[in-house]
Amino acid sequence: KDELSFYDGVISLALSCAYHLAHGETQKLPPAGYGDGNGNAVQLDERNLRLRLREKCYNCILKMLKGLIFYETENANDFSVQDGATPQQQMNALRSRHHGIVEHILERCQAFQDEMFHDMLYTWLYDSKQKHYYEKIKNSEFVEKWLLRDREGSENPNKYYPSLVNFYVNQNRLM
Repeated sequence: KDELSFYDGVISLALSCAYHLAHGETQKLPPAGYGDGNGNAVQLDERNLRLRLREKCYNCILKMLKGLIFYETENANDFSVQDGATPQQQMNALRSRHHGIVEHILERCQAFQDEMFHDMLYTWLYDSKQKHYYEKIKNSEFVEKWLLRDREGSENPNKYYPSLVNFYVNQNRLM
């Protein structure tokens, strides 16, 4: 229980900081590629600075999730489920606990209206081959909006469709 409070606190703090950096305007995504698009140094005006600082806030949450999702320990005996459990059983129990925490975190994130955060979060989960996490979130307008978003100039504009189908199946909305 205390562990979940810790993660909730990290999420609340990071997203509150990002909200204040955005002056409360987190309902829309910033324009794609807020640099010059060529990888050249851009004059760092206040708007770009605020966007970069918001990204740092979101990256704190992504790093926390990465640690939970890809957590491995060399000493499985540090976490005991029950006496007599094998190290493999203990690791499976630890992974299961972390999986539950990640699901709780993602459900908790649905309370925040920050589209830039949701875009970074689901993109990271997709790129990390962890899309099953966002596909199972119940009643998430953010996941659906992200999966349906038009990505102009994308090499493969249909690459998210299988994930969208899985999302709809999990929501019992596939007709």
